[in-house]
Parts: sequence; structure tokens; C-alpha cells
Amino acid sequence: MPDHNVLFGASLGQWNGADAADAAGRIRLATQADRDGLDLFTVADHPYFGDKLDAYALTGFLLGQTERITGMVTVTNLPSRPAPVLARTLTSLSALSGGRITSEPLAATRGEEGRWIGGSARQWVDELTSAVLDHHAAGFIYRSTDDTPADEALARWATEIVPAVREAITR
Repeated sequence: MPDHNVLFGASLGQWNGADAADAAGRIRLATQADRDGLDLFTVADHPYFGDKLDAYALTGFLLGQTERITGMVTVTNLPSRPAPVLARTLTSLSALSGGRITSEPLAATRGEEGRWIGGSARQWVDELTSAVLDHHAAGFIYRSTDDTPADEALARWATEIVPAVREAITR
């Protein structure tokens, strides 16, 4: 049986962070992702947008609200987070969450053709399975880009598509 260590996660905000006005929604999505068996959640760090939640504060809070899922802050803004402060933040979050924080980036899996935006669940499963088996993709983060309610889209990803891909890559 092939051994593919593939991570599946969900972005809990837009490209520029998580809206402060919808903090309760971010908490709801993180607990849903944890309950539905996803491996990690991501939050983008853009501290210069005043209407966004601080990525590291949100991640720490969400790790405290969940049991298994790992948190990851993407696009860390290094000018506003000097290396010694960032290192202390990450080690503190790791100690407080039982090691459920990562700063290691996922491998890039997009080709020159750009992102694949699929249609049916079967198309998603086929495309992602191919990415793992044929191109050695190591992880996927789902971020909703349409008008589907976030909790509905996350549920479809976590309970329908991810389990089917996990099953397909173990055959």
C-alpha cells in the first residue's frame, strides 16, 4: 500500500486575513473543520488591514477551541513580526496547543496553468488524486471562492471530497 502523507485543510479567511466582523464565523468553521477530520486550518497574516483579526491571536484562540486540528499562519508579515518575537510566539503556541502549530509551508502544487477550479465532487477527487499520485502533491487548502455558504462548502470538502481522495491514494 502506498504511503502518502498528504494534508488537507481549510483557509479560515480571505487572501488578506479573517474579517473581525465575523469572528464567530471563524470559530464555527475551525471547530467544524476539527470535527470533520481536516488536518489543518490556515489564516493569512496581513496586520496592516485594520478590519482583520490578528492572525496569531486568532490561531491561538482557535487552537484552544479545537482538539486535533493543526493551525498555520500563512504570509507572515516579517517587518511587523521580528524573528525573535515570531519564534517566541510559535514556541508558545506549540507548548499551549500540544504541538498543533506549524510554520512549515506546504509544497507548491500549481503548475503554469494556474489553479484548478473544479465542478463536481468526482472532478475534485480525480484531480486531487492525480496531483498526489502523479505529481507528489503534499497538501491542499480549501478556500471558498463562490457564493456557497462557508459552512456548507467546508462540510462538502471535509466530509465528501477529502475522504474520497484519502481512500483513492491508499489503493
